[in-house]
Amino acid sequence: MCVKLSRPKRDPKREKEPELSREKLIHELMSQKVRLHPSLLKEIGEKFRFFPEVKGELFKIYKSFNLPALKTVHACFVKNEIDSKGRFLEYRFAQWLAKHDEKIEELDIDKKFPEIGEIDVVGYDKDKKIIAIAECKARETKAKAEDLDKWITNVKLIIGDQKKKEDKRYLSKAFFVNTKGYTEEALNRFKKRSDVTSSGKLKVSWLERIDIGLYEEREGKIKKVFP
Repeated sequence: MCVKLSRPKRDPKREKEPELSREKLIHELMSQKVRLHPSLLKEIGEKFRFFPEVKGELFKIYKSFNLPALKTVHACFVKNEIDSKGRFLEYRFAQWLAKHDEKIEELDIDKKFPEIGEIDVVGYDKDKKIIAIAECKARETKAKAEDLDKWITNVKLIIGDQKKKEDKRYLSKAFFVNTKGYTEEALNRFKKRSDVTSSGKLKVSWLERIDIGLYEEREGKIKKVFP
């Protein structure tokens, strides 16, 4: 007896897009001229357990990457994706911050502070002093007034601890960046704060000493919202 075997039905959920090869990933990163800050290279190396090249030609740098790291950097800086934990936004803003502030020599992602917990991005100068921080929110909703209130409170807590002689904090810039922007109420209330000037300065002890800025990210592009 001849039994006719039926072909199994296709399951679209189990079908995967063909994975990009190492060569193609490297080619696209190079064609986009994605040159990451050395601190980010080291951060990615620690996360994916390899020793990256941090100087030299782009091909040499990306050739030292393992495949998971290449996929992550490609998704982050070529495809401008948003991951569930918001780490891609932190990487992109850290890269942007280093590019736009020549004083920043090193970067830290998810730096822990005893008094407030984690700060998403921290920038250091050549003397290892903290000079910039950023709060990054990869959300599906706009930031609310309460989010900005908490952020300013944390900035002030960090500034307050700068009085300690052993603490190397000389904060001069603080940023808040959200992927979906801000509610109208949040922006209006923020602009009316007595401790924030129209030019984007945070008043501390009657001194206008900290530059603060609200930013949003759309399709991988960082844009200023305030001031």
